[in-house]
Amino acid sequence: MYKSIISIKDKRFSVYRLNQYYLLISIGNNRLRLASIDQESSRCLLMEAYQIDSSSPSAYLDTLKQLFQEHPFLATSAWRQVAICFENQQYTLVPIPLFQEKSSIDYLKLAVNIENESVKYCLHPDLNIAVVFGVDAAVATWLQKGYTQDHCHILHQASSLIEGTIGYANAKKMGVEPKVFVLAEMDHMHITVIEKSQLLYYNRFAYNSSDEFLQYILIVMYTLALNPNVHEVIVAGNVVKNSLVYKKMRNYIRYVSFSDIPPHLKFGWSFKKSFIINYFDLLNFYPASDYLSKLKFS
Repeated sequence: MYKSIISIKDKRFSVYRLNQYYLLISIGNNRLRLASIDQESSRCLLMEAYQIDSSSPSAYLDTLKQLFQEHPFLATSAWRQVAICFENQQYTLVPIPLFQEKSSIDYLKLAVNIENESVKYCLHPDLNIAVVFGVDAAVATWLQKGYTQDHCHILHQASSLIEGTIGYANAKKMGVEPKVFVLAEMDHMHITVIEKSQLLYYNRFAYNSSDEFLQYILIVMYTLALNPNVHEVIVAGNVVKNSLVYKKMRNYIRYVSFSDIPPHLKFGWSFKKSFIINYFDLLNFYPASDYLSKLKFS
């Protein structure tokens, strides 16, 4: 079964103009998030989130099918372009000079345990990396059947965050110094470090306490020879100023700030900032017309 958690729709949204909207979907173990962007106005017109409860992979797929069937416009192929991001730990980054498509499964097996997953990849030519990842084969196949193949792309959340973080930093004109971006979610966190529009580091960590949360950030900074008294850490997601984890961060990191609303997008009054920064990976992945044209998919 599924339950709606967030549902925000701009009054400008029209099912008769789906052919000018981008649909961004992110699928995790127990959730589905989506956002829709109008290409002509660069306006976010839709943000939704659903909790998905299932006891097995087959039950999960059945729930997804039910959600898509009952949703008024999600399942249509009329969208201008669709990007579907999978959220999981089954991924690895490979330098493009070392990447061979036929060896995709071998790269992934070196990094994580995979069983029934279908192995896919996304090439980032400007960054010289390939993100190789595993997805539930049945779910991916079913999703791709629902949309026109030439305008539906499947990628990993790592690709979404890496490109989105660089796009955000460039739009904000953040300068040349390395920046540490942290996306905090309920039981895991993403750390992305960039410098001059290039990726220095990306990883996803599971955490159980505020101490672990802080520890991962400091380990990454020290590993990259970044100084907590000099280099800025920018936080998005479910960390707020009065939280324990934020107070602990300020004890060890001099410059801690919160991500802002994506500067390349417009939002209506009903889109609260707290919701927007929880969609940091999806919303900053737009403008999809630029990013998706550069990326290469399996």
